Amino acid sequence: MKIIKYLFLLALLGFIAFSVHVSTQKNEFDVRQSQFINAPKSQVYKYLNDCRNWQTFSYWKQADPSLVYSFPSNTIGVSGYCMWEGSSESGKLLTTKSIENKTIVQKLQINEKAAEFSWTLKDSLKGTVLTWHYIGAVSFNTKVTYALHGGVQQSISMAMQKTLLNLSQTIRKELQTYSVTLKGITKKKGCFYLRELINCKTIQVQKNIRILVPRMLRFFQKNKLRATGAPFVIYHAYDYPKGFSKISVCLPIKDSIFTSPGSQITSGVLESFTCYKTNLKGDYSHLSDARKKTRSYFDKNHISENTAVPMLEVYTKSSTQIANPSQWMTELYFPVKPVATVLSPVIAQDSTATLP
Repeated sequence: MKIIKYLFLLALLGFIAFSVHVSTQKNEFDVRQSQFINAPKSQVYKYLNDCRNWQTFSYWKQADPSLVYSFPSNTIGVSGYCMWEGSSESGKLLTTKSIENKTIVQKLQINEKAAEFSWTLKDSLKGTVLTWHYIGAVSFNTKVTYALHGGVQQSISMAMQKTLLNLSQTIRKELQTYSVTLKGITKKKGCFYLRELINCKTIQVQKNIRILVPRMLRFFQKNKLRATGAPFVIYHAYDYPKGFSKISVCLPIKDSIFTSPGSQITSGVLESFTCYKTNLKGDYSHLSDARKKTRSYFDKNHISENTAVPMLEVYTKSSTQIANPSQWMTELYFPVKPVATVLSPVIAQDSTATLP
């Protein structure tokens, strides 16, 4: 019995000593880590600037598979955010400051504790040096968990290192892996659609598309509307020399719908047209390469674009469905004039067609 009493006493003293040790540890932490990423600053910045991407490289997401993410209509830039729920925590990541290709500042809320991220990007000889500064506080329970793994500073530093390594690998694999397939001449069927039309700087086109597509999907969900196909974009004007473009972000519908005057969302009709179809598998940053390869093929085969009809892009698999950019699928439709030599037509399912 005495041995049992002594063991119990030792265990009790050990628990008290451990509790005192944990309670004397600082509640706050301030950790800074850097990582070289073999990609240009613009690519790293764009990926970090979209909170939707946090789930693809966060160490904490990998460590806790129970985390389920949700996203608002805007996840990009200032006021963009994402949220998550798990078995032991809920959180929110909100962007409060964003200077293109230089700095991103974000607020992090995990349960009742607040923290701040700041990301600084600098050019390197062959890529980008990304520095991540993480400042915050932890609860007593978290300190207990971290104490078993070397303490708060060391545990958070380790998690940050793994997150940065994941980010580097994700950018190298997910953003730089893509393929362009020239499909051939086909007939793009028409459809009714609802759209949001905007004028913007050409360099901001892709950013705006990534904001407007989720917003359009939420509009359909809120108003209990049914889309008959994938989201698509009509390029009314795409002017690099002048730097301004005009686009419509659309969702196809079965029948024409009248919208109230002054509404941001308006209805329209897409007429069928002859076109050349190209498929892109991969991140949207490679759309320019898909356009370049298609037009190079036009030059070699004496195919003329029909500039009287706007070009289309259909997002058959997009960021709203799949987190991994390497798996995104985009169909590009280039209006063309009739050709003397008939090329093999493409018989493929039309992602937006509702009209004959």
